Amino acid sequence: PRPCRPAAPHLRSRQSLRVIVHQGLPEKSIGDAVVAIGSFDGVHLGHQHLLARVREAAASAASRTAVITFEPHPRCVLEPATCPKALTTIEEKLGLLHQLGVDDGIVLKFTPQVAQQSAEDFISSLCESMRIRTVVCGPAFGFGNRRQRNPAWLRQHARPGEVVEPYSLDRAETRSSAIRNRRGARAGPGANPLPGPPYVPRRPPRPPPPGGVVDG
Repeated sequence: PRPCRPAAPHLRSRQSLRVIVHQGLPEKSIGDAVVAIGSFDGVHLGHQHLLARVREAAASAASRTAVITFEPHPRCVLEPATCPKALTTIEEKLGLLHQLGVDDGIVLKFTPQVAQQSAEDFISSLCESMRIRTVVCGPAFGFGNRRQRNPAWLRQHARPGEVVEPYSLDRAETRSSAIRNRRGARAGPGANPLPGPPYVPRRPPRPPPPGGVVDG
């Protein structure tokens, strides 16, 4: 596989506590990174469980934490008739990632062209923007055209993947779809910034600090 690029000089220190938001993949490499990929709608308790492991792995590897998310939700492009109602806006999502200590929030515009991209091409494009130390994901994680690739494929291609067991509450897995169903008509941006079944009130998310936005 293609070697990943080293960090750009201005990103080689981890002293900053702010999340850097990239609209698209960063043009300059962010360096070593432990990565999570997904929609992260709601940044709910299940997401927080996975991101805690991302932070642990990044600390052990002296790496940055990077979350790659999509806008709009992939299903809104692939199956418009079943487009889910968002639990958080993209701004709220990035504010929550900031609260959770994520270093880099990378927002990729999801289009039919992105949906058709192979896993090989997707990982190669990531390696233009970072050196992937590991991809932390859930057991049902899939990516690439028609979600054809999984963590086992990553390991076979020298891209470490770590599977985190789902977060369960009252013996039920925490999923965005289940939260939408439970909340019904209440679902929608701003209703509950850090949702998890049952409803858990939290303080509103703080937006990333001024100057924390970088266009990739």
